[in-house]
Amino acid sequence: MEILHTFSELPYEKLERLGITKVQADNMPLDYKDRLMKGELTPLIAVTLTNENGQKVEIPVKLQLENRPDGKIGITVYPVRNEISKDTRNTYSLSHAEEAELLNGNIIVKTHEKDGIKIERYLQMDPQTKCVITRTPEDVRMLERLMTVEKVNDIELGLQQKQQAKEGKPI
Repeated sequence: MEILHTFSELPYEKLERLGITKVQADNMPLDYKDRLMKGELTPLIAVTLTNENGQKVEIPVKLQLENRPDGKIGITVYPVRNEISKDTRNTYSLSHAEEAELLNGNIIVKTHEKDGIKIERYLQMDPQTKCVITRTPEDVRMLERLMTVEKVNDIELGLQQKQQAKEGKPI
């Protein structure tokens, strides 16, 4: 899913709020830029935020661009955490067993209500940040893609590998 066509479309003003200047953004490694443009998570990046005491604090985060419903480009920030956030636990009513599944690298499916509408989400924890990344079934379309994917980097996928990918496990 491509978010931007050229890197010059990057929302520099939003990056500035994270302490990333235009020059720093332009000098990011090409891999980081490509991932941003595709709407994928970046590797860890150090950003500078101002805390509630007015002090500047540098923290490692992962960034992801996304198309917002209003047509604008948004940036989602995934800070490094020690555990799954209380907000995520409450939003998705995670049980201890579901948290354990996420901590073990598994994908779980949860239905939660937003504005009176029930929405099914796939949840998976990023192991570096301990942030829970969510996707709707429309975002994923994994099963359809698996039916057409026969090779990854010139390596043929067997039935067991396809099943592992379907279950969200490493191949």
